[in-house]
Amino acid sequence: MPALIVGGCAGPLSTLDIAGPAAGHIATLWWVMLGGAALLTLLMLTLLALAFRRRNGGTGKANSGLWLGGLGLAMPSVILLGLLAMP
Repeated sequence: MPALIVGGCAGPLSTLDIAGPAAGHIATLWWVMLGGAALLTLLMLTLLALAFRRRNGGTGKANSGLWLGGLGLAMPSVILLGLLAMP
């Protein structure tokens, strides 16, 4: 089974098998965008898990400005702007 998976990582149409300087830049951009998307997904899933935990067992009132402004808008904006600023 691993041979079938790894077999798709080489060849003329592979994203992972670069074949020139321009392709190297595209591959670097692809890996950075993948990392940024993974980081953003992890952040959103963490916020979702914290929201469920807070609703089920938390006491007191949550600071909605921190959740919406700081963690829900600012962090994804910083990550997306960083990804868009890639040369």
